[in-house]
Amino acid sequence: MRPRSTPDLLIPSGPGAGDPGDLETTLMKWSCKHMFALAAVLTTLVFSGCTSDLTCESGWCGTAVVASAPVQSLFPPNPQLDVDLGVYDLVFSKLADVGPDFNTIGDDGFVNGLASSWVFEDELTISVALNPLAKWHDGTPVTAQDVVFTYSIYQNPVVNSIARSRLTAIASVTARDSLTAVFRFRRFYPEQFYDAVSHVHILPSHLLEGVPPEDLRTHEFALHPIGSGPYRVVRWTPGELVELAGDSTHFLGRPGIPRVIWRAVGGPTAGVDEVIANRADFLHQVGEPTDLERIAAAPHLRLIEYPSNTYNYVGFNLRDPEDTTQAHPLFGNRAIRRAIVMCVNRPALMQSVMGGRALLLVGPVTPASAIWSEDLADALPFDSASARNILSDLGWFDSNGDGVLDRNGRQLEFDLLVPPVAMRARGALVLQEQLGRSGIQMNIVDVEWAAFFDMLGRGAFDAQYSSLGQDASPASLATDWTEDGFGEINAGRYSDPEYTKLVREARDGTDRTQSLNKWHAALKVINEDAPAIWLYIPKKFAAVHERFDDLVLSPYQPWIGLSKLRVEPSHFIERDLYGAN
Repeated sequence: MRPRSTPDLLIPSGPGAGDPGDLETTLMKWSCKHMFALAAVLTTLVFSGCTSDLTCESGWCGTAVVASAPVQSLFPPNPQLDVDLGVYDLVFSKLADVGPDFNTIGDDGFVNGLASSWVFEDELTISVALNPLAKWHDGTPVTAQDVVFTYSIYQNPVVNSIARSRLTAIASVTARDSLTAVFRFRRFYPEQFYDAVSHVHILPSHLLEGVPPEDLRTHEFALHPIGSGPYRVVRWTPGELVELAGDSTHFLGRPGIPRVIWRAVGGPTAGVDEVIANRADFLHQVGEPTDLERIAAAPHLRLIEYPSNTYNYVGFNLRDPEDTTQAHPLFGNRAIRRAIVMCVNRPALMQSVMGGRALLLVGPVTPASAIWSEDLADALPFDSASARNILSDLGWFDSNGDGVLDRNGRQLEFDLLVPPVAMRARGALVLQEQLGRSGIQMNIVDVEWAAFFDMLGRGAFDAQYSSLGQDASPASLATDWTEDGFGEINAGRYSDPEYTKLVREARDGTDRTQSLNKWHAALKVINEDAPAIWLYIPKKFAAVHERFDDLVLSPYQPWIGLSKLRVEPSHFIERDLYGAN
């Protein structure tokens, strides 16, 4: 399950960004054993901690300050940014989740959440037994009725959860008894268990039953949620911070540190500034080459590289922006799309934008996917001469000598939507220059996030510079780039019968070798169809404060490891004592 936004939407600005707000005031109450003057305290407590020994009287101390985008939603069915999912993973529980090998076939390697065990009763039925110790943060036991209620919410078209398309094969969810939920499927397929347990954060029915579905997003619960995860929400100041406190009696054991605080910052470089200045402890993605160098030079920080599940692309709109029932006047033509792709020197663009810290993209698949292969062919490599011949055969010539190809009075011209991400802004300039050499005029349209999402949702664009994160299953290829993704990820409304047939057969196949062959065959089809210019896969680096023990990062859920963070007492800084006594 992925939000409509993308992982390198990373850090849009928000009101109060970079302001520690009440946290700084609160931290002033916590002093070092040897007190500095008040002016020094104001600086030291928040920014770097004291240099003298610190004592954790409660025996459970540690605070992680996360620099991130401002959290947009605390209602799990409707995340707006990836950071929202990061909070959900700590505040709410799933039934189970994929393990460290990211297997999604059958149930091998899955890690228990609310589920203590499960049984495949037949090929269409899975029963899940809940952990009897699991409780909501208000002390109410978690029951099978909560599971039944939650799936009714996630599957409700009025709620319109982004996970709904992944739950269509689930025919029903019922409660056999207070601690047993039963899933029945419409058909058999290998990822039944994955779809049943991994896309949904369970909600408390005792607090939400009776609330009209259309009111759930604005209900009091969405501002002050009650979950069953290892952390509870203490405070949410929209646009500024979310403070979480660890549940010391959690049914799976208390988390490693008692406090996690998300602080909004004003952009990727502002996030880097925060961790370098020791005002934050964790930044899940550092992309700019200069920022990576700054992090590497900071003695109190570590850079952690982890597998990338994110790819950047320029997606074409195959429908007319003014009448989505009609083909786009340019991109509805497969040959034109292919020619435009061939005019782009993608290795040069990648080098210019990413400075070598990326892999060339040859289709909508990343190294974090089980179907990734370094042998995947680049169907349309850079060949501007052949591209010009294709366009000439289609009747595109520079008839008036202005440097732009035209046909029947129309120039070969289109607009590219670019959201406020520095790397995409640089990439758009390179792309504009490269296409211009071949007589293609691309106009850069810079838009804020709200406008970007609005225009994609309405289909009111020619092309868009996007980034997309994949989940653990290659089945995302069956939703992101088929009719299933219309109105969601597949904003350009690409649809090809052969591609759709192959990905659905691959998704439903029981023979892994045959399925892999079909996934690769599908990638060949979509690459040759050119619904997008496949650009690059940014390598992923996170910045973490060196006082924390080793942190293992998932490419799909980079924040989930925060519950495992620990700080040795000898490494405490002042903010680790925040709220400890």
